[in-house]
Amino acid sequence: MKKLILILAIFFAVVFLLGGIIYFQEVKRTSANLFYSLEPFSSENSYVFVSPLKAKANGEEQIRITIFLLNSQGIGVKNTKVELRFDPELTVTNTQDITDPYGKAIFDVSTTTPGKYEVEIFSQGKKLQQTAVLEFIKD
Repeated sequence: MKKLILILAIFFAVVFLLGGIIYFQEVKRTSANLFYSLEPFSSENSYVFVSPLKAKANGEEQIRITIFLLNSQGIGVKNTKVELRFDPELTVTNTQDITDPYGKAIFDVSTTTPGKYEVEIFSQGKKLQQTAVLEFIKD
């Protein structure tokens, strides 16, 4: 009789443990979906960050452009291609040109020609209101 009770206790413990794992995996998957959107992005709500603000024009130092595509409610738009229009003097590396679950895309830019450059950002056939202004200084 004690063996049967022990076997039942182990069985229910395993079922409880597996049920808990499945439940928390589903909660994790569902809650992750709350932080991004598949609807079109809002040009007015999207943001562009440039870091550092200045770099040496030696072809090695880079300025990172980080773009956040957000919808009209400020939620990131994932799996969306981002394109840049820029001066041919610039060398742009597509570090991450498809947005992640938070709507983030990343590009690294370098040049050997000093100056200020304006980079326009496009996605889904629309131009973002904000542009990236990069400054490269003499070595």
